Amino acid sequence: MRKVLQVALILIILLMIIAIPSISLVKTQPDSYHPRWKNQVYAKANHLEWSACPICKENFGGHEVMGKARVAIVDSNNEVVSDLCSRCILAVMDLEKNKELIDSTSIIGRRAYFVEKE
Repeated sequence: MRKVLQVALILIILLMIIAIPSISLVKTQPDSYHPRWKNQVYAKANHLEWSACPICKENFGGHEVMGKARVAIVDSNNEVVSDLCSRCILAVMDLEKNKELIDSTSIIGRRAYFVEKE
């Protein structure tokens, strides 16, 4: 019986050691784009959207577009259908600045340029 209690106590201590860093991870917004799982954990823990970008299909969280320039796809009633991820937003802004055609192909191409620069 004593061995069982010792093993149980060790397991509880190990779980606490693992859980404490996880709690701070959930409350602290990730400071970089990668790794994506940190952003997913943060978004879901804070009840923010986690969905695929309609252009590049990469998942992103609502916290990654809040407070930043917003580029969205709208429907015929001018209602937002979906936001774009931060990398695609950068690509759109760059294309717009250079007065270039903005379509999904050009966004993907310009997005690749920003990914290479990281």
